[in-house]
Parts: sequence; C-alpha cells; structure tokens
Amino acid sequence: IALVGMLWLFQKQLDDPAKHLRWDNFLLTIPLYGDLIAKVEVSRFSRTLGTLLSNGVPLLTGVSIVREVINNRAIAEVMQYVTNNLEQGGRLADALSRAERFPQLAIQLIHVGEETGQLEPMLLKIADIYDQEANAMIKRILTLVEPILILGLGGMIAVIIISILVAILGLNELVV
Repeated sequence: IALVGMLWLFQKQLDDPAKHLRWDNFLLTIPLYGDLIAKVEVSRFSRTLGTLLSNGVPLLTGVSIVREVINNRAIAEVMQYVTNNLEQGGRLADALSRAERFPQLAIQLIHVGEETGQLEPMLLKIADIYDQEANAMIKRILTLVEPILILGLGGMIAVIIISILVAILGLNELVV
C-alpha cells in the first residue's frame, strides 16, 4: 500500500509543469538512460518533421507540431526556443545548436540539409541513424542488466534454500 501511495504521490507531483520539467532534465543526466532518451527524441523529432515537410507543411508549423509529439519536456522547451528563433528568421540548425540539447551529428546533418535544400530527406536519414543507435544502446543496456538479474535471482533462490534448510534443521532439534 505504501508503494502504491508513493507512486500516486509522485505522479501527482509530476502534474506540476515546473516539477515535470525538472524531472525530465534529471532523466537526461542519467548516464545510459539519458543518452537513450535523447536519441529516441531526436529520432522522433527528425522523422516527424521530415514527414511533415515532405507533405508540404511549412517549417515553422512543422516545428510547432513536433513540439507536441516530443515526450520529454526539457527537449520540448527547446522546440519552443527553435520556433521563436525561426519566427525571427533564424535557421533550424543554428537554433538547435544554441539550444545545446541536440547531438552535434544531428545538427551538422540538418545544417547540410538546409544548405543543399534537401532538409526533408536529411531529417529522415537522421531519424534512421538515431533509430539504429537507440536500438544498439537498448541491446547494450540489456546486456548490462542481464548479469544483474541473474545474480539477483540467484540470491533470491539462495535465501529460499537457506530458509528451507534452517526449518528442516530446526525440526530435527525439536525431535531429539
């Protein structure tokens, strides 16, 4: 009951936008998990924006739509900054670079796409690259978690066996 109550309280705390933003910023700082979140969000951003631009949606409108697709509020705040910068006539790559939340590779590829006039295919290529990197990172994390799970299960089995043996030995002492 206490665990369910704590989870409910934590969920209620996340209803406050400022606390949710701090939580999302914290998640991005966790060593492996934060990198994974960033890669997934960059992939989601690139694929969605690339698809929107391919279908004739203007860049400014597309970035506003993409902001709603992104789950991490810290990165969604970057989209608000990017939207404001684009409204003032800035470039997408420059705005993302100043926001300091996007990986350099993605920014450089977006810059190349803007320079060559091939932003839509470049965004889709970025999405493919970061999808592959996210999948590789998930495999790496699962490879790290596997021995921990094996040791944890082995420890639980050892505790069960020891408790059974202690009970059996305790019964032998009562009989004698």
